[in-house]
Amino acid sequence: MNKAGIVILLLCFLAAAAIVLCERRKARKTMKEIERMLDAAMTGSFSETNFDESQLSALETKFAHYLSAAEASSRNVAQEKDKIKTLIADISHQTKTPIANLLLYSELLKEETLPA
Repeated sequence: MNKAGIVILLLCFLAAAAIVLCERRKARKTMKEIERMLDAAMTGSFSETNFDESQLSALETKFAHYLSAAEASSRNVAQEKDKIKTLIADISHQTKTPIANLLLYSELLKEETLPA
């Protein structure tokens, strides 16, 4: 192999190494951004920051939609739970009143002597 071939081979190797390093840096940056998004979501302070045509921006948008849907679902569950509590309290009240009346009438009947 002549010197020109070795130089070309060395340049190709260096170019490939530079591309690999660049891609690794980009992947590391993307992973850090995803980690930031998850941390913000866990603290409840998530908001979209990227508004471009990148895949990360698309992921961020989907993540924001998911979080808003989850929040809406959580609110609906809490509202349903409150409705059920109110219904149970109402049913409990509605059954206690007739039972109290029956107990009162039974006490009155015990006090009165009945003919044989």
